[in-house]
Amino acid sequence: MERADCNFEAELLKQIQIVEQHRKTVYRYLEQNPDDCCARRAYRYYERLVYCLMKQYEERFDKLDDSL
Repeated sequence: MERADCNFEAELLKQIQIVEQHRKTVYRYLEQNPDDCCARRAYRYYERLVYCLMKQYEERFDKLDDSL
């Protein structure tokens, strides 16, 4: 694996971890405030963002596997 690919992987994993931490924080807030529609919207946003980042990660490294 090239250095650029390793850097990309590390940066993407860091972004996923940060977004996942935000999602968990919003989830804990929602447990205490279930009627907060803004928090529900934020939670759905973070869920989608984690999904998109994970999809990007999988697609990127599926291409690398295919090229090996």
